[in-house]
Amino acid sequence: MRARAIVRAVAVVAAVSGALWFRARPPGAKPAGTATNALVAARPYRLAAPSTLDPSKTYPLVLVLHGWGGTSEHIERYYQLDHLVDERSFLVAYPEGTEETHRRHLWGGHRRFWNATDACCDFYGAGVDDVAYLDAVIDDVSAHYRVDPKRVFVMGLSNGGYMAHRYACDRANRVAAIVSQAGAMWADATRCKPSEPVAVLQIHGTDDELVPYDGKAHGAPGESRLPSAHQSASDWAAFDKCNATPDTSAPPRDLVEGGFRDDVPDAETTTELWTGCRGVELWTMRGSGHVPRPRQPIWGRAIYEWLASHPKP
Repeated sequence: MRARAIVRAVAVVAAVSGALWFRARPPGAKPAGTATNALVAARPYRLAAPSTLDPSKTYPLVLVLHGWGGTSEHIERYYQLDHLVDERSFLVAYPEGTEETHRRHLWGGHRRFWNATDACCDFYGAGVDDVAYLDAVIDDVSAHYRVDPKRVFVMGLSNGGYMAHRYACDRANRVAAIVSQAGAMWADATRCKPSEPVAVLQIHGTDDELVPYDGKAHGAPGESRLPSAHQSASDWAAFDKCNATPDTSAPPRDLVEGGFRDDVPDAETTTELWTGCRGVELWTMRGSGHVPRPRQPIWGRAIYEWLASHPKP
């Protein structure tokens, strides 16, 4: 089976699994208010904000991007960041990808995607400018809330992880840090031209059946190769002028309960940290597949704490 067909099959598993595994969204999450931009009006996002806001303060903003075939609700349930917004005082927005219009799936409806990199996932060549759309979401949230421009973060799963890399490449001036889980960088790294350093956390399972951890060939012979998880991180280490050799001394952590067909050991997640720069890390989840079942609330908290520790200088 070609890799693109696998992308579609497993991304659906990710979307369905998210709906089954995780608790319903808390009542604070809701669609955004009046859109200030036509792009946002066409694709409204979901937003969770602290119940009490201090008008004298600015707040971090986290954009969370779903995978291929997913939705903002699915990814909201997966990461469960909404449960932290009051405790940690930040805003979290859940943008929506574009619906594929070329083919309606047998189970009904069109699946959403992000036009991210040369590897994923504008399968029908729609050419959607999702960088401009994420710009519009940030601008719209900023029109309604006091967003700290030095603490804007983007994170995503699978196709959303690819899109996080794409946004950091194109808008390094707007994003302080990104998290890409089970996504990858541009296969042609020369297409990434960040204007300034961006902190990057790459999270990947060694048994990922869709986006291979070791970066096996993606697509038909002659098509671009998919970067490995280590290559995606080391590309950013080079862009950010980090030390060449990562530090691996951090003890392993237990962040994953398992997942569909996963056989995950205890303390499965190891860390590689590139130092001498703003921060590039690779969290390797041994035995984990494409969409591992995270150990909550540890999972969402660990990711947000990493983001919060990497504002722009």
